[in-house]
Amino acid sequence: MQLLLLEQSWSELFVLGAAQYLLPLEFGQLVSYRGALAHRDSERTLALLHEVKSFQDTLTKFKQLHVDPHEYACLRAIVLFRTNGKLQTGLKIESDFTV
Repeated sequence: MQLLLLEQSWSELFVLGAAQYLLPLEFGQLVSYRGALAHRDSERTLALLHEVKSFQDTLTKFKQLHVDPHEYACLRAIVLFRTNGKLQTGLKIESDFTV
């Protein structure tokens, strides 16, 4: 049961952990550097850059909300124990993640 809960919510829990603990970092520059080294698949690199930008925008929105550690703990509990797979109420942060 516990493993199933983690499997269903690992990506949202990862985003919450990154928002709370990750230092500000420009991921796009790192990915661009990687893309400059491997020009083999520019479409794939662009898709990766888009995903990284979306991730970084989500982290920025959490920082702007000034979420405190207790609120992060509550958000983790909500994400972990929700029954419908998506949070339906609250502030929309990204297409796949709602608070």
